[in-house]
Amino acid sequence: MRPIHFFSLAALFVIGLSACKQESTESMPASAGDKAVAKAEPAKEKKEGMFGGMFASEPEPAKLDLGEFKLLEVNLGTAVDADNLVTKPKLVFAARDKIYASVLSTGKHQGLTIKARWTAPDGKLVAETEQALVPEKATVSTFSIGNTEPWPSGAYTLDISLNGLVQRTVSFEVK
Repeated sequence: MRPIHFFSLAALFVIGLSACKQESTESMPASAGDKAVAKAEPAKEKKEGMFGGMFASEPEPAKLDLGEFKLLEVNLGTAVDADNLVTKPKLVFAARDKIYASVLSTGKHQGLTIKARWTAPDGKLVAETEQALVPEKATVSTFSIGNTEPWPSGAYTLDISLNGLVQRTVSFEVK
């Protein structure tokens, strides 16, 4: 093999490896005992099949035009203050806790529907609540779930949607 071909192949190999970069673990909590702000990640698109759904018959959903409006963060905790902000954000809860979610947003919009969808470890729907939102400035939308019986242990999720499109997903645990 001639040297120029070898170097070309080596360069392609290096480029290919750099494209296969592994996902970062920065968004994962360090340990169950750590206090953490639940900085939610934008919802990832679900891609099915070998070709990532490129041959699916359903069109991709339209992107939501939010204008100036932005979701800043989602905090979970067991109490809220007078402004409906979670007082001590955390991601691990006891089986009998009432769980609050404060969704902080900013910016103007003509009108949105914000929805919280809570899912149990077995994938079943725990609760789903929506609120009309016509923000003019920074806004806090608060959602909560409670149970007369202890929550089953495991990993739960909270999806925050705007006009039916998931914008943030927060994972939390009940022990």
